Amino acid sequence: MSITKDEWLKALDDAGVSMVNDQSAVTAIEFAAMFGVSTPTAGRRLRALVAAGGAHRTQKRTTAADGRVMVLPAYRLVEKKAKR
Repeated sequence: MSITKDEWLKALDDAGVSMVNDQSAVTAIEFAAMFGVSTPTAGRRLRALVAAGGAHRTQKRTTAADGRVMVLPAYRLVEKKAKR
């Protein structure tokens, strides 16, 4: 019996651990710019959102000005399930 890469990725994603470059996620710096708040304030708000179950922490790959690939902590919203 063999488990496929897609099955591993889905299991990791279900656990809130993303192994892919999640472009729908935002970093604290991007969040701060989006809402016009400081980066520390953005970080506190994002951590509170994670604690409340509204977001998951993930990683996002970006390219620095000098061409280096950087992996940054990022956050993505949790999809709300429809109530029955």
